[in-house]
Amino acid sequence: MFLWSKLLLGELSRQRTQRAIETTLDNLPRGLTDTYNRILETIDAGGQYIQKIFRCMSLSVRPVTTKELKLILELDPDGIGYDPSLAILDPIEDLLRWSCGGLVEIEDYRVQFIHFTVKEYWYRRSVRLSMLTRLRGTEISRRSV
Repeated sequence: MFLWSKLLLGELSRQRTQRAIETTLDNLPRGLTDTYNRILETIDAGGQYIQKIFRCMSLSVRPVTTKELKLILELDPDGIGYDPSLAILDPIEDLLRWSCGGLVEIEDYRVQFIHFTVKEYWYRRSVRLSMLTRLRGTEISRRSV
């Protein structure tokens, strides 16, 4: 309950007009899953980094450092290695705060999810998306036969 309240207060604090505040209050999500869905919907549009960040964090057995995440984000997507043209110009801490919708926290250069339920949610979401992708691939291959 406290985490849900904290996340919603954070969302309310980002609203810039009375109407936006009222709309947010009129459409409160019911629980953490709905809250996480809503946060990801709002940040996915501009969140080119969130997939890499959350994937790395959810697979890591320990908190990832800001330096490690910066290097991961600067890797060439084709797996060739470091790409200087992908160098992040903003401080990585600002990028993480901006792109992760308040779902991560940074302490002593370590980045972790604000709560274990975020990691569980992300894992379940990733598994569902992976299964849908496989099912669609099977569907497409059946049609082409």
